[in-house]
Amino acid sequence: MQLVVDTPELLPTSDAEVRDIEILIRANHPFILIESDEPERGELIIRWVADRLSIPYAQWTADDGLRRPDVPGFRVEGSEDLQVCLDYIETAHGEWLYHLDGFNQQHLDDPRARHKLAEIAHKLFEHRGALLVCTFGLDVPVELQRLVAGGTIHATRLAIARRCTAAHLGGGFHHAGPDRGAGFCV
Repeated sequence: MQLVVDTPELLPTSDAEVRDIEILIRANHPFILIESDEPERGELIIRWVADRLSIPYAQWTADDGLRRPDVPGFRVEGSEDLQVCLDYIETAHGEWLYHLDGFNQQHLDDPRARHKLAEIAHKLFEHRGALLVCTFGLDVPVELQRLVAGGTIHATRLAIARRCTAAHLGGGFHHAGPDRGAGFCV
């Protein structure tokens, strides 16, 4: 369910880490969790991918709200409140990478936030835009697990490393829509 970036200490980001995120975004995965205890490294990876794909990058924090670090004048008023930020993202047009920095379990436990995240993810399926969260140990609710990318990659790496069979049971739900079924990632 989550892409695991093994980062025991802050090291330069590898091309493989950047490529994994880039592949997920190119494949229109709308909600990506990067599991790492180094949020600075996660931010660096996300910004590199945004630059490589020429997609605007916006970062949300509870202190600063939604802003573009590369455009000092871009800041969404009142977006320190996650709901205001998510409302803005839902109405925005075009491809963007939205980094929810500092997103935590308390946010996921809020039913309004879960509902809004699901609505946004479904909208983002239309193009390469994505919500990205760099976190460690989030317990993702079932209704969002099917939208989260990264688990299939992690299962694949485990299968290769341990020479065993591994599967991501949540993989594939993100291909289906309310009016159609589709293939599953295994």
